[in-house]
Amino acid sequence: NFSGDIPSELSQLSRLQLLDMSKNSFTGHIPNSFGNLTSMFLTEIISETESFNRLDTPLQLQVQHFSVVSRRTEPSNNRNQDEYGDRVNIFWKGREQIFQRTVDSVVGIDLSSNSLTEDIPEELTYLQGLLFLNLSRNTLSGSIPGRIGSLKLLEYLDLSSNELSGVIPPSISNLLSLSML
Repeated sequence: NFSGDIPSELSQLSRLQLLDMSKNSFTGHIPNSFGNLTSMFLTEIISETESFNRLDTPLQLQVQHFSVVSRRTEPSNNRNQDEYGDRVNIFWKGREQIFQRTVDSVVGIDLSSNSLTEDIPEELTYLQGLLFLNLSRNTLSGSIPGRIGSLKLLEYLDLSSNELSGVIPPSISNLLSLSML
């Protein structure tokens, strides 16, 4: 039941990797400053035969161990509460995506089901570590950012139920990891 503008100060959370503010009553625009969420920058690469590998770059951040229990997930009475440590449940288009033991590699933004307006900020394309981006069910206008294809690790992209116009940028064909559009 949150409302009002999304605070741009959230971009100062240097370790934020998962931002889920879906199903609220936020209004206004998506802050351009979200392009400064450094923990969502590309800090890892994927190869077909390897798991995630750390790069030695100035943008490299040391990922700390953390635990998340989804607000939509509860253990049954006969299960141990610790069974849900190191687990993130993301609900995407009616399907549950479970990340377990790889929680530190989950990077995404879900701002769906709000009343956000204006353009999708080009600055979101700086967040090249994003695995998912859900901006659906808002009233976003304008066009899809031309640099959307720079989000090379993006697996899930949902821009549905908005007021977007124009062409789909050709760079979208660069999203080789995309499995849901």
